[in-house]
Amino acid sequence: MAKSGYTSFTIIDAESSEFRLNWKVISQVPGVNASTIEWSVTGKAIGSSFSSSITDIMVMLDGKLVYDLKASEAFKATLTTSETTLKSGQYIVTHNTDGTKDLRYSFTVVADGISGSSTKTETIDKIDRSSSVTCTTVNIGSAPTIIIQRYDSNFTHTLSYGFGNQQLGYITGKIAEKTTATQINNFVWPTTFYRVIPNSTTGTGTLFCETYYGDTLIGTKQYTFTANANEIACKPTLNPTIKDSNSTTIDLTGDSNKLIRYFSTASITINAEPKYYATIVSQKAQCGTNYFTTPTGAIGNIQEGYFTFEAT
Repeated sequence: MAKSGYTSFTIIDAESSEFRLNWKVISQVPGVNASTIEWSVTGKAIGSSFSSSITDIMVMLDGKLVYDLKASEAFKATLTTSETTLKSGQYIVTHNTDGTKDLRYSFTVVADGISGSSTKTETIDKIDRSSSVTCTTVNIGSAPTIIIQRYDSNFTHTLSYGFGNQQLGYITGKIAEKTTATQINNFVWPTTFYRVIPNSTTGTGTLFCETYYGDTLIGTKQYTFTANANEIACKPTLNPTIKDSNSTTIDLTGDSNKLIRYFSTASITINAEPKYYATIVSQKAQCGTNYFTTPTGAIGNIQEGYFTFEAT
């Protein structure tokens, strides 16, 4: 692909000369799918400088006549061994829907009564027409708002994601296949995301947007998104059990589920369960001033009428 080019021809006679049609892309606009071409016709002497009578210049770009020198505008040009610009201008070329473009260009010059012409075709740099994508930041287990900005209503998009890292794992999935939608609100970040952020309340991933025109892939763009842990939903569950393990007080009550203040020994299992691939990092059972920080334990000489339990 090219951003510029030229074609040329040479007139060989007593005073030989070379003429060129030069072009270059000076701007590209994806929205209108077009390139602005700046062109110039130049001439130079092969050998000594001389004056040449230019009676016609025609320039064709992309099958269109973009310049034709009128007979009344014929002029004398001094040709030196350096290129001299004879005529120049700009022309807007429309690309194919997928952003590609083969530019056919040609020109004719009549100098000192001798006509010459040249034609060439080159591929212009492709215009990147792949749609961009963004999304809002939401909690894992919630639906982000995904926005697709496209350049053509005929484009469709396949959306996918990747979340995590090489160390803890990389989770991938597909959101939509060749959709015509420009906004998606009904896809929920999967709770499997929690598996790769066990020690964090937030994580980053990549949203991939493939743009298609029919079955032709126009291009792919990416967007880095953030997904947060829903800390309320991630709270561990606690299902503690308490039983009297003092045989004397059990004999008095006949029920290990009953405790006698100041005498019973409470045998406790905290039963803390984490959610969403997390781990329990600390836990605590307490009655009065007595407590322990292991999954199971015992508190003797019960002083208070209630127990408290914590887990992180």
